[in-house]
This record gives sequence, structure tokens and C-alpha cells, in this order.
Amino acid sequence: MFIFNETSNEIKVSERHKLQPNEFKVFDIVDTDTIELDNDLKFMFGETYGLEIEDIKSQVSELGDEILVKYEVPDEAEWAFVIVPVGKGD
Repeated sequence: MFIFNETSNEIKVSERHKLQPNEFKVFDIVDTDTIELDNDLKFMFGETYGLEIEDIKSQVSELGDEILVKYEVPDEAEWAFVIVPVGKGD
């Protein structure tokens, strides 16, 4: 999973991972993982729907084909998302 931080704030992903502004990380995940960010975003896998995103502040945008090139998303990333300022998400 590719996640790009397009906000002006650092986002803590775990004890070991932080996304600085204008930085991305690719996370190697399996279909039982959950990724919780300290800005109230949660990426999780559900039994019925596959990948589910909890985004109560509208902060995440999914990347389309042309945008994948702009953000230089690696081929191995099955999902790609951009964290945007609150209220600017899809």
C-alpha cells in the first residue's frame, strides 16, 4: 500500500513509522492487517468488502491512473492513497 502525505503535518503511522509532509511510504501488508494513523485514519481489511477505509474527517484520496505516474507509485503497490488536508478527500 502506497501512502503519500500531502498535508503540512507529520503523520504518525506506528511507533517506528512517520510520514513527513510531501513524503510517501510503501507498506507491505497482508489481508489481515490494519494500519492506523494518528490523524484518525484507518486502513483495514474486512471479511466482506476487502480493503475498508475509516475516514471520518475526509482526508484520503485514492489515486487514479494518471496520478499514479505523477506520484511515481511503484508497480508493486496494489493500493495508492494520498492524505490531504481535512475536508479535501474523496
